[in-house]
Amino acid sequence: MVRRRLTKGPKAASVQLIDRSWSVLDKETGMPVEASGCKLTGLSREEADDIAARLNAAYIDHISDTNPEHHESHGVEDGS
Repeated sequence: MVRRRLTKGPKAASVQLIDRSWSVLDKETGMPVEASGCKLTGLSREEADDIAARLNAAYIDHISDTNPEHHESHGVEDGS
């Protein structure tokens, strides 16, 4: 079903499907990410890559806020 993966990250990946459209997949489930009840499928490459990058950044921020050790284990500097 997936032809090519563009964005790699801890949580989401933009992928090109066989029909040449792009989607944002949850890496844990392999299913399309849903936002406001809509599956993130049928996107352009740029849209899927941008959304996946934003989701991954938000995920890293969330994990970092709840688990400071995550910074060290993933090479994230805390700015101090």
